[in-house]
Amino acid sequence: MAARKRGTVLQFLAANFTRHAINTTKYHFKKNIINWRVEWIFPNVDTKPLKFTDDQCPEQKKLSQLLEKYLNPDAMPFDGSKDLVYYKSAGFSGVKVLLKAEKVKGSNKKFFELDTTETLAENLSGKCIIEFPIIFVVLRDHAYNFEIITPGEEFDFIQKKNTNVRAKNKEVTDKIVKGNANDKKGKDDVEDGNYRKRPRTLLTEQIAIEKDKEIEREIREEKKKRPKNLLFTTGYSSEESISCSSEDENEK
Repeated sequence: MAARKRGTVLQFLAANFTRHAINTTKYHFKKNIINWRVEWIFPNVDTKPLKFTDDQCPEQKKLSQLLEKYLNPDAMPFDGSKDLVYYKSAGFSGVKVLLKAEKVKGSNKKFFELDTTETLAENLSGKCIIEFPIIFVVLRDHAYNFEIITPGEEFDFIQKKNTNVRAKNKEVTDKIVKGNANDKKGKDDVEDGNYRKRPRTLLTEQIAIEKDKEIEREIREEKKKRPKNLLFTTGYSSEESISCSSEDENEK
C-alpha cells in the first residue's frame, strides 16, 4: 500500500522463489519510508557482469547518491570495486542507468532509463517492481545493446492497458444487465466452467437494477397497448363490441 501511494506497483513472488527469500526491502511505518533492496548490474567489465547488492537503500536518496560509491574514483574501495575502473573513469556523464522492465511485453529485453538527479522513489514511480528493483549501469557507448522504452512507448502501453481494463469492465457490466433475461445461458456457462460470479460493485448493481425497472416499464406499456379478448373474426375486442352495441341502443 505504501508503494502504491507512491505510484509504484509492487508485486511479490511465492515464498519458494529465491528472489522472494533474499528480498530485504522494508517499510518503516512510523517514518513512512521504504528502504529498498537494490541489485546493481555492471555489464561492461573485462570479466563476467558484476553484481552488487545494497540491502537498504532509502527511497528519499537521489540515485546519484546511491551510485556514488560505484562511480566516484575517490570513493572508499570495497570488494570488487577494482573491476569498475571503466565506470569510475567514465563517471556519471558517461553512463546510463536502466531499470529492468517488468510486466511489459518482451520485458526480458526492455529497460526504463532512470534519472540520476531524481530520488529512488521518483524513479520507481509509474513502474512495476517484482520484489525489488534490478538496475543496470551501462556505459553510454554500449547502451545500444539495450532496448530502452521511450516515453511514447511507455504511454502507449499504459493506454492499451487502460483500454483493456475498460473493455473488460464493460463486458462484465453487460453480462450483469443481461443476466436476468438469459438465465438459461447463465446455467450453460456454469456447466462449461466459464461463469463468473457477479462482482459486488455498487455501480454495476445499480445499472442492473435500473435496467430491470426499465424492462418492467416497457412490458407494462406493451400490455396496455394490447387489446383484451381479441376476436379474430372481426378484429375488435369483445369489450369494444359490447360498448358499441350499448351506445347504439341508447341512441335508439
